Amino acid sequence: MEANELRLNNYTSCNFGIVQISAIRDIECEVHNADFNVNTCVFTNKLEPIPLTEEILLKCGSTELIKGFHYHDRFNLKWMEAYKYWYVTDIVTGAYITKVEFVHEWQNTWFVLQGQELSVQL
Repeated sequence: MEANELRLNNYTSCNFGIVQISAIRDIECEVHNADFNVNTCVFTNKLEPIPLTEEILLKCGSTELIKGFHYHDRFNLKWMEAYKYWYVTDIVTGAYITKVEFVHEWQNTWFVLQGQELSVQL
């Protein structure tokens, strides 16, 4: 991953599990691993994105309408199997917003559109 893809509080994974970003530098990030309750530095190229699954969407507060279709607050998320990403639209206007494939992308999209952190339970 690249540092410019990340924000503070984003979740990613590395060789010792799921971590949350607590500081970002040019080529490394300080991360917190809740399983071990430890902070450490990791090179950004050693971080891996976490795929955004239906299970994670449900844990983040979305509601499943039918298989592959979720809504969360004012957003619809539709799984696009051919492309392996979620298609995000505005419920009110139907306007396309973006596509998301990974947890950190959904966190970043949510923050931009809502002005607050997404509650993530991994």
